Parts: sequence; structure tokens; C-alpha cells
Amino acid sequence: MTIKLQTLVAALAISLGATLAQPASANQLAIQNAYKEWKASQLRAGNYLAASQCNLQSVVELMKSGRRINKGFGTAAFSYGDINRDGAEDALVAFNPHQCDGGNALMNAQVAILILSADKGSRYFYDDKRLENLKGIPNEMWAIFERVRSNGDITGIAYGYRDTDPRCCPSLQTAFTYTYRNNKMRMN
Repeated sequence: MTIKLQTLVAALAISLGATLAQPASANQLAIQNAYKEWKASQLRAGNYLAASQCNLQSVVELMKSGRRINKGFGTAAFSYGDINRDGAEDALVAFNPHQCDGGNALMNAQVAILILSADKGSRYFYDDKRLENLKGIPNEMWAIFERVRSNGDITGIAYGYRDTDPRCCPSLQTAFTYTYRNNKMRMN
């Protein structure tokens, strides 16, 4: 199971054209800093555990104290493009969260965040709500975002299970493309 998840994360990083090392531009550095700000806000809010706490022992201790948090950050993959069409580079950032208690309930989970430019790239902000519950994805399916095209469109695949599918292997798949216009996501 661990090998399958690591393979999935690696494939996701490749499909996103991941930039995990040095950013290639000042805009990409600003985008990566906005992502770091988002991560810090999630730690402060208690939505994720720091890497040093993402283990079974820490989760058990937290549960004893009444906290019900058991997920950590996965390796983020960045895909760059002008999503909001303002002439400055933006990014789709995606990762598979770690399940810190060792379970597999998050095996199909992906967190996707938009890092968008404001004032034509002079500043950046994160939007972690825009890609949740998008219209056009059936309720019984979940979206896995893949990349930003050169025109700024965001692509991915929605997955789902048939009644006879094993948990490992959803057989329903449909590709999707979303366009960001007027502060809204629209399925193409």
C-alpha cells in the first residue's frame, strides 16, 4: 500500500510538472512563499500536524487530550500558468495528505490550492476553497487535479467506484477542464 501511494504521489508530481527545487522566477518564489503561509495558517488552525507529530504515538496523545487531528502535509507539486488571466503567473498546488495514524482512509484524497496573483503579480494570495465542491463533478466521484495548461485552464480526472470495484481500484474515470473567469470556476 505504501508503495502504491508513493507511486501515485510521484506520478502526480510528474503530471503537474512539479517544481520542488529552486523556483525559476521571482513570481514562482512568491507563489511558493504564499503556499508556505497557507501551510503555517493550517498548522495554527489545527487542521494539520507538523511533520514531527505525524506519527501514531502523537495522534494517540492528541486524541487523549480531545483533539481529533490525524493528517499531515504531503509533498506539494506546483503547476504554473496564468489561471486568473491577469498576465502574471499563478499556480495550482496539490498534494496527497499523509494519514498520521497509519490508516488508509485518505488514500484517494488530494488537497488542491490555487495561488493567485493580485495587481499583476506584485502580490499573491492563496485560495483553498475554490476547488472544493465544484459544479460538474458527480457527488459519487472525487476530483484529482493534474495541471495548469499554458492557457490557464486547470485539468484533471474525476474518479469513482462501481459497486464491484475493489477499494484500490476505482474504474470510473472522466477527464475535466475548468476555467477561472470573473472569480469563478467554470467547467468546460
